[in-house]
Amino acid sequence: MNVAFLIVTFEPNKDEFLIHLNRNLNAASQIIIVDNSNEIESISFIASLVNDRIVVIQNFENIGIAEAQNIGFSKFLEQGGEYLVQLDQDSSMDKNSLNILMKYYGENSNSYKIAGVGPGPIRSVAKSVRHLKSAGLLIHRSSIQDIGFLQSDLFIDLVDYEWCWRAKKKGYSFHSVPCEFFHQLGMNYKIFGMLDISIPSPIRHYYQVRNSLRLICLRKPPLLWSIARIPILLTKLILYPILLPEGKLRMIYMLMGILHFFQGKKGKIIC
Repeated sequence: MNVAFLIVTFEPNKDEFLIHLNRNLNAASQIIIVDNSNEIESISFIASLVNDRIVVIQNFENIGIAEAQNIGFSKFLEQGGEYLVQLDQDSSMDKNSLNILMKYYGENSNSYKIAGVGPGPIRSVAKSVRHLKSAGLLIHRSSIQDIGFLQSDLFIDLVDYEWCWRAKKKGYSFHSVPCEFFHQLGMNYKIFGMLDISIPSPIRHYYQVRNSLRLICLRKPPLLWSIARIPILLTKLILYPILLPEGKLRMIYMLMGILHFFQGKKGKIIC
């Protein structure tokens, strides 16, 4: 089974990354690592992983997840790969889960124009969905060739959603399939000592706000998503500074995202 895993890295925790890498090696035919690290220790660590099944491409700077994934797409297509699974540095997929996704894709690709299938909650059913996150997404090379690469000037956040929306406009579908998937989303915080939510680092709020506003103005998201997104962002702007650690910094990044949207700024944040 010709399946490559694409992993984008940025200053990964060595021990945690190796745990995920070993699990991925047991499932994939090949692993393509595109490294955005700029610290010497991380660069050396990633470089040391090269072997007959691991390809490493190093950028020596953080060029963003979108451009890093595009570099990985190019390498995958160049090598003649057939199926690709996208992963984050803190995610992994075992062989059983990969087989579940592959089986679903094979059994349904004649009935649907499938752009990708991804892991869904174990206690759910396989279903068509509006979009999927890139982590764990299984795609065929033909989808990349037809839909195109990722929008690199978004840098990070909503990169995967934009690709899904573009695919949907070309008649493609996405499917969530119940299977086990190992993935850590940001840090967990308890709100009022009860509600446990996963929150990204403060700088990510900048990209979430700026990219949301930009994509809405470009009319890329579905209308209902756009309508719901604005009050969600306003709620975060009001509540996050009060309820979350580093609240003031989070607010500053969100306000900067609004300012830079109006200034037409793209790509990596430059303060």
